[in-house]
Amino acid sequence: ASDLLRMYILKEHGGIYTDTDMMPAYSKQVIFKIMMQTNGDNRFLEDLKLRRAISDGVLRYVNNQNIDEVNYNEISDADKNIIKKILTEISKMPEDSIFTKINTRIPRDTMPILRRYHLWPDGWNIRGLNGFMLSHKGSEVIDAVIAGQNQAYRELRRIRDNIHSEIYFKQT
Repeated sequence: ASDLLRMYILKEHGGIYTDTDMMPAYSKQVIFKIMMQTNGDNRFLEDLKLRRAISDGVLRYVNNQNIDEVNYNEISDADKNIIKKILTEISKMPEDSIFTKINTRIPRDTMPILRRYHLWPDGWNIRGLNGFMLSHKGSEVIDAVIAGQNQAYRELRRIRDNIHSEIYFKQT
């Protein structure tokens, strides 16, 4: 129920909530460099191993560490060479242009969250991420989110209670 805890903290204190293991979204310039170096191959934005290698290199760059020490385990030599080219291009950029800036000036009773875009065979899947949220103290939108979360937990409890009562399931 850590998702509820996040909401109650935002409701009572306002501000920014972020998971410590979240990496900021890349800027448009970084995405452009990735797409140019890969000739539009979305795998480098979708495949977990490839994304992690790129993220490892970017984080090394912005932390003034050696980008040649990126973990390329289980990545083909061809993809490894492409990632090295991507990281070389990104390392030419000023550090403050690597990630998307987040506007912290928001209208009351709104709550910007991060979105993740995945290109699936049948189109784009857009997911909201609760690893970064921003809101004012006492925001009504937080109340609405908490109400939705509580409704989802009540539904899960109802399902669990039905399973435990054996109304729908009988032992054989």
